Amino acid sequence: MKKKYYLIGVAILLGGILCLFLRGGHGKKAMTGDNLPVETKGSTRKPFSLSAVISSIGLDPEEREIERDPHMSRQEKDEQRKWYRVHRDGADIKLTFHVTDSMGQDVPDATVEAGFFKNDDRKGETDENGLFTAEGKTWGVLTCFVKKDGHYDTRVVCHFDSEDDDVKNGKWVPWHRTIEVTLKERRNPIPMYVKQIGIRVPKKGEAVGVDLKVGDLVSPHGKGEYAHIMLKCWGDKPIPLTLAVSRYLTLSLDNEGEGFIRGGKDLQSAFYSLHEAPENGYEQAISFCYRRTNDKVLEEGELPKSEYLIFRTQVEPGKDGEIEKAHYGKIYSMWFDISANDREGAAISLTYYLNPTPNDRNLEFDPDKNLFEERKRGGVYLSP
Repeated sequence: MKKKYYLIGVAILLGGILCLFLRGGHGKKAMTGDNLPVETKGSTRKPFSLSAVISSIGLDPEEREIERDPHMSRQEKDEQRKWYRVHRDGADIKLTFHVTDSMGQDVPDATVEAGFFKNDDRKGETDENGLFTAEGKTWGVLTCFVKKDGHYDTRVVCHFDSEDDDVKNGKWVPWHRTIEVTLKERRNPIPMYVKQIGIRVPKKGEAVGVDLKVGDLVSPHGKGEYAHIMLKCWGDKPIPLTLAVSRYLTLSLDNEGEGFIRGGKDLQSAFYSLHEAPENGYEQAISFCYRRTNDKVLEEGELPKSEYLIFRTQVEPGKDGEIEKAHYGKIYSMWFDISANDREGAAISLTYYLNPTPNDRNLEFDPDKNLFEERKRGGVYLSP
C-alpha cells in the first residue's frame, strides 16, 4: 500500500513539473489544435520548442549555450559544436616525422617524442630513412621533441588550424601528415669571446667604438683598444616625459669588406644561427629605429628576438684587393635607449659572440670554453 501511494506521489510531482515547464511561468498561453502551448498577445517569451529540448539532451553546458544561441543558423551551430568538441576531446591524427640534418641528410636513430592530447605521448626512434610515425589525438596544437647525441636538441610546435584543416568523423582531414624536422649536427664547437654588455654612451649622436675582446668602449671612454664595432645612438625624448619618443641606433664598420648581415634565428633548435658566416653580402652600416606617439607605435625597427646579426670585422686587405685577414662573429640580442632631452647620453646592451681565430667563419660556440674567464659558467647568453 505504501509503495502504491509513493508511486502516485511521484507521478503527481512529475506531472506538476511538466505543467510548469510547458506553461513557462510567463505570459498567458493558448492551446492550439495540436495541444501545444503558444504565446498569447503581450508575452515576450519564445514559444516552447520540443525539438530544441530534444536536441539539447546529452549536451554539456557549453554545447547547450551554442544550441540556444538565436543568432546562429543550424549549420553554424553544428560547426561551432564540432570545433568545441575537438578542443574538448581531441581528434585522431597520424603523423610521420621526417628528421634530417642541416645538410638535408636523413638522421636515423633520433629520439622523437610527440605530445598528443592530454599527455598521451608517443616516443620512439627514427628508422634508417629518418622516419618515425605515431598516431594519437590532438586538439589542434602538438609539440614534438627530437634529439640525438652529436646534435642540437630541436623542439617543433605543429599547428593544425589553417583553412585547409578540417575534422570529419572524429579525424583530422588530412589524417596522415608528414612533419619535416631539421636536427642540426654539432660540427666543431670552439672557444669564443661571449658576453652580454651594457654600454653607457656619453653623448647622443657621437659614434663610439667597442672592443669585443675586452667587452668595453675604446679609449677615452673605456678600457678597449680596438674598435671591432662602431655604435651611434640618438633620438628625441621630450620633457616632461610621455609615451612619445623616437630613438635611433646605427652599427657601422669603417674598412672595406667589413659589415653586417641580418638573419632569422632558428628558434626550433638549441643552436639559433648558421654554422658558418657567409663569405659575401655584408653591409658596412645597419640602422634600427623605434618611434611612437602617445597613442600608437609608428615604427618598431628594433632587432626582434627572432633575428640576429652576423658581422665581419678587423679586415686586412691583400695586395690584389682580396680579404687577407678578418674576424667573424654574431650578435644574438640588442637593446638601446636614450636619456631625456635635458640630459646627454644613451644606453646600449649587446649579446655578442666573437671568433678569435682570423679567417675562421665558424659561428659554433662551445659554452664550456668562453674566453671571458668570469663568463665560463652560467648566464642565459651562453647558448651556442
